[in-house]
Amino acid sequence: MNFVELILFASSIYFCHTVLFGVQIIESGVQWQIGVFSVFIAWMNLIMFLRKFPRIGIYIVMFVTVLLTFLQIMIILLIFIVAFALSFNMVLDKFTAFNEVLPSIMKTFVMMTGELEYDGYYVDDPLYYPEASYGLFICFVIVVPIVFMNLLVGLAVDDIKEVQHRAGLERSVMKIELIFQVENLLPKFYLRKINLKKAKYFVNQGRKFLGGLLCGMTIKDIPFNGETINEALHPTKTGVDELKHTTETLEKSVRRMRIQVEQLTQQNSHIIRMLHVISAGSNSTTSDDLDIDQDLCTELGSKP
Repeated sequence: MNFVELILFASSIYFCHTVLFGVQIIESGVQWQIGVFSVFIAWMNLIMFLRKFPRIGIYIVMFVTVLLTFLQIMIILLIFIVAFALSFNMVLDKFTAFNEVLPSIMKTFVMMTGELEYDGYYVDDPLYYPEASYGLFICFVIVVPIVFMNLLVGLAVDDIKEVQHRAGLERSVMKIELIFQVENLLPKFYLRKINLKKAKYFVNQGRKFLGGLLCGMTIKDIPFNGETINEALHPTKTGVDELKHTTETLEKSVRRMRIQVEQLTQQNSHIIRMLHVISAGSNSTTSDDLDIDQDLCTELGSKP
């Protein structure tokens, strides 16, 4: 956001510098075009700022999430658009919208939204290459408006469901960021005044309204008994606290299971080593016995 704001400030200053220095006219068309983009970026920056508010911010987060998903598959869409645009430029070059490459790309991009204009291109005037023109048009209708647009809708619905599941967390994060930004704008002496580092609390002491001007009438007597002490020491757990406790218990169980798996792995490795040693010892003993038997046979064969 800081980078976008810097671009906005620079473009706005460039657009307004002639007015600031006393010249009441726009010097060039480039300056006017930069002013157009400055107005657009300013309103987009306002939308990004509104996403920090709790009620409408979550919908802006949904929009940004869907937009990022669309940008990720934009490369595939551009390949389809260029392919069909060049093909339309070759078979429908008699029409103004397809007689050049760039207008053909723009027209194909507009046709992606459903503005096909079949009667204007395929019915009113005869075609140079009707077979290729009709085949290309059928392929375009199947691939882009039907398949690709349904793919975009499916991805958007999936992203919106994911954002709705974490809507509370997103709202809390945006609220905290807004609080920090507002605190940074406030003066330090005001923050020191409202931010209390410590506070005194007197048990069983009622708070009087306007310092006792109304005959010592108290707003509320604070009860101090065993029930209030027990409630203070053991507060009722909310759903978030129970979820946190369950998560901590599962993490401890996972750690214990991981330690047990490591111990079992070490024991298995020790057993495998022992089996290797035993098998090596048995092989050496068998070979020694065979050598002794061969020596005895040799001695007996040498005797008369």
